[in-house]
Amino acid sequence: MGYKGLKVLEYVVSYFRAYIAFVVASKDDNVQNDYFLEIQKLSVDNGLEFYDRKETPKIESNYSIAVSWRWLIDTESKLIVFHDSLLPKYRGFNPLVTALINGDRVLGVTSLLASTEYDKGNILAQASINVHYPIKISQAIEKISDCYIQLIHTVMTNLEDADFMLGNEQNERLATYSVWRDEEDYRVDWSQDSESIKRFVDAVGFPYLGASAFVNHKDRIRVLDVEVVNDVWIEDRNRQIGKVIFMEDKQPVIVCARGLLRIIKMLDDSKDEYVFKGFRVRLM
Repeated sequence: MGYKGLKVLEYVVSYFRAYIAFVVASKDDNVQNDYFLEIQKLSVDNGLEFYDRKETPKIESNYSIAVSWRWLIDTESKLIVFHDSLLPKYRGFNPLVTALINGDRVLGVTSLLASTEYDKGNILAQASINVHYPIKISQAIEKISDCYIQLIHTVMTNLEDADFMLGNEQNERLATYSVWRDEEDYRVDWSQDSESIKRFVDAVGFPYLGASAFVNHKDRIRVLDVEVVNDVWIEDRNRQIGKVIFMEDKQPVIVCARGLLRIIKMLDDSKDEYVFKGFRVRLM
């Protein structure tokens, strides 16, 4: 699935085409571009059998590889999973988003053997990159795709190496978990500092739906781009959090628990540009 799945498939098609029995992909309504059509076209153009997730035939290959996959896979073959973190840190869902929200300076990918408990299997290989902030999720996905290419090459060239395919056990004492996210988790928490909110907005933007907020308890908006601006002294600040304090070139400046944020781009639920109808606005 997704951009990373497309990049991995492009590499395998170019260098390990003979290994491919068939390709399975799935649509994802939770992102703006799931790359399903691109993965399908790449498969068809290269004469590969292609299936939608709901049509998957019985897997009889010795190995299966799952990239950006969210569902259980019923197979007796050895299943190799690619996961967006340096395990055992960030087991679970949307680990790259969690890492960006936390401001991690090192991002990574792990190839591991699937197990009965998610993301607990033996590690085959890992790759990492250094990043600098601010960085948007779309940029991070592009950068981390290089780790995927590095790992798929390592895995494909070592499939016949028995020692490599045993992998190494994870250190349970270092395990952390990234929990699944729903619409509620897209809401901006204005009681955080402006730097943290900036990282959050950037981490859940395209290809995801984008950070959300409610205007005076009514209209829901998507906050797609923000920038940190110089703070000012605000009296009784705790009661003013989420309020518009300045309007600069039609771009509202919002009071955070610490610091200020200017909203550069925001849309309504119809994906039209949203403009505040007045100055007295509080975002929730």
